[in-house]
Amino acid sequence: MEISQELYSACSYFIPRLMFLETTVAPKVNWGDIVKALGGFPQDEYDISSHKFWDIWFNQWKRLGDEYLADFKKRFKSLYSINCIRRACASYHWAEFMYFSNVERKLEIRETIRDNFLLYLNNIGINYEYEKLKYANMEVPYFVFFPKQNKDNIKTMILCNGLDSMTEVEIFSIAEYFLKEEYAVVLFDAPGRGINIGKTSLDLEIEKIIVLILETIHENYNLHLVGIAGISFGGYLALKAAYSLPGIFRICINISGAPKVNEFDKLPRRLKEDFEFVFQKDAKSMLKVFESMYFEPSGDIFPRTLTIHGGKDDIFPVEAIVNLDKQIGNKHTLIFYKDEAHVCLNKINQYIYDILEWTKQNF
Repeated sequence: MEISQELYSACSYFIPRLMFLETTVAPKVNWGDIVKALGGFPQDEYDISSHKFWDIWFNQWKRLGDEYLADFKKRFKSLYSINCIRRACASYHWAEFMYFSNVERKLEIRETIRDNFLLYLNNIGINYEYEKLKYANMEVPYFVFFPKQNKDNIKTMILCNGLDSMTEVEIFSIAEYFLKEEYAVVLFDAPGRGINIGKTSLDLEIEKIIVLILETIHENYNLHLVGIAGISFGGYLALKAAYSLPGIFRICINISGAPKVNEFDKLPRRLKEDFEFVFQKDAKSMLKVFESMYFEPSGDIFPRTLTIHGGKDDIFPVEAIVNLDKQIGNKHTLIFYKDEAHVCLNKINQYIYDILEWTKQNF
């Protein structure tokens, strides 16, 4: 089985996303999984702007996830069985991450990922807590991962999801690297994010939720030394939280976010649909939402900040990062890849170590 050259060309933008970051614990697929999921794609359905393409994509990846879960049940308690859950969680996520045709199916598969992720965590001996906060009449689930048994006064990173990412896959992949370096890590599903996507509109007032999380981790887990990081739209939210809560965070790490989003009308069609789904608004309403997102950075307010950005980013414009660099001055470190697109995925296995080194020097 192989992926045709035409199909590879059509979805090449998404291939680095599927591979994402090298991990040993976080859910992940390999190249063989990609070939298996896409190898049987109908030859007359290569138009990624069509709903039909993503319907087929969803079914192909879901089938792979189902196969992995079936293997888990067959080989229960074998060394391979736990890997099956790991692969199933990632396969299910790649089934739904750009799928908007059926909200119920999308939400159902995200719940399946959460259930199997918890099963996975409980079988690999990770030290964590999983709880839920009440915010605006809804539940905000959160994870606190600890690097060791000593839970007191550990340096802690709060990580923010991207627009269509899942706590269990992309952001947990980044968390894995911080855990290895003996940081505690907090992951959370705010309204319109992670497990809550499609249930309510994304809440841009991320600082209100983070205040609740900070109060909780201080009181329940004695975690006081806190930094914040985010990837893609999560990078925007991390910057906004650092701006809105001056003096709270020791550091801020922004992977391809900015204080300003590109104009809504200039975004690729699929990404427009992504924003509309997450904010639960039509295209006309999204124009106003985008206008409301901009905030004016200030060097007096921001903590030490690291930004990773690509010169071909079509979501957060380069000029917004140039302005950020000017506005917060020597508090800002910029790693810029002029030939990379959004999130600089071809460089992620390099810059994750730059992030860790910078964090050690600046936390």
